[in-house]
Amino acid sequence: MNKSFWKTFIVDLFVLFLIFWLFIFSKGYVGNFLEDVNSIDLDIEEAEAELDNQTTEQIETFVEDYEFSIWWFYIFMMFIIPLIGFLLIFGSQAFNIAIIKKSFNKFLLNLVYCLPILLILFILISYFIENFYLVLSDFKIILVLGFLILLLFIMSYVWLGIVCGDYKKFLKKFYLFLPLYILLVLLFSFSLIVTGYLAALYMVDGLLPTEFLRYFLLVCVLLVGVQFLRGYIVKKVS
Repeated sequence: MNKSFWKTFIVDLFVLFLIFWLFIFSKGYVGNFLEDVNSIDLDIEEAEAELDNQTTEQIETFVEDYEFSIWWFYIFMMFIIPLIGFLLIFGSQAFNIAIIKKSFNKFLLNLVYCLPILLILFILISYFIENFYLVLSDFKIILVLGFLILLLFIMSYVWLGIVCGDYKKFLKKFYLFLPLYILLVLLFSFSLIVTGYLAALYMVDGLLPTEFLRYFLLVCVLLVGVQFLRGYIVKKVS
């Protein structure tokens, strides 16, 4: 195994570590938000008593605070958290490919290339949340979600070809690279799922040292597969 293998392995592992804490931070933020909403509700109940004295300024202040809390929570969950996760994942992949190619000249440009993928991701999240209660009962909604997910996958596949160096070759020989890319996505996605599971156990104080070690080793094994697949694809495309 060459030096780039271990460098990219450490980068992927560090990204999963950051995503682990992103899960925990998000959960803590949601909990604090709900506490703030409850406190605002209590303050409004107290302020309503002042209406007998014809004072509405306090009520208006509480309503403004409530509206701002709702707005900021929406922005945080809909845009900020997905943006951070997106940059961690796609940024790390562009960085790892630059390590393998030993060239960082186009690193920032490669991040610009993935902005259309980010736009589709925001559309997908927004559409899913707006139709959350109908996802399992409306075939039209399922069809639109499936199309957006497929579009996201295709765009990310093309993006990888661009970052590797020759997207035309990547597309022309899809029969060779597409199965490898699907396996790469599955391995990395499963490592993300395991990371999320560990974060969930940690948040409910149910993460035992032995269980953490077992799943940590599983993640390491998955990342080893990711390194081999990524390295092979980059060398064949570039």
